[in-house]
Amino acid sequence: MRGAKLGNPYLRWAFGEAAVIAKRDPGGPSVPLAQRLEARMNGNKFKANTVLAIKLARAIYFMLRNGTVFDPERLVAAL
Repeated sequence: MRGAKLGNPYLRWAFGEAAVIAKRDPGGPSVPLAQRLEARMNGNKFKANTVLAIKLARAIYFMLRNGTVFDPERLVAAL
C-alpha cells in the first residue's frame, strides 16, 4: 500500500533529526549531498531531508549488521 506508515515512528523522528544535524555541520560530507538532493527535488527541503534520513538509516543498518565502522565518504559516494 503506497503511503502507508511503516516502521517505528520514534526511529523515523530520530533519523530525521540526525539528517538535519548532519546538514548543519559546515565541513561535513553530507552537506554537498543534501544540496544535490534539494536541487534534484526543486528546492523541497523536506523531501531532501527525508531522503538523507533514509540514507543514514540504511547506512547504520548495514553498519550494525556487518559490524563495521561508519564511513561518511561511502554515504556520499552512493549518490
